[in-house]
Amino acid sequence: MYHKPAPAKSTDMSDDEPDIDIEKLLKDVELFGATTWKDKNKIQNRKVVELGGKAIKKQRTPLSVAIPAMKNQQKREQKKIEEVCFSIIL
Repeated sequence: MYHKPAPAKSTDMSDDEPDIDIEKLLKDVELFGATTWKDKNKIQNRKVVELGGKAIKKQRTPLSVAIPAMKNQQKREQKKIEEVCFSIIL
């Protein structure tokens, strides 16, 4: 039936600041805040992955080092399970 007229847009141009993209600003701050070459390299690699590139593989740990670490991890997990079971019983 009756439609209200759309409000007229303001012609006030006092706000001449360009639109700021917050995400781009945060990425720039992160890049400038990276002090070491390792940090800059990590950021650069993350950008490549975001753009569709392949992620860099992590260095593989030798089995002679990994096996004791995995055993210790299993002991810690077993200890946590025992503590939970013991606390439930009491």
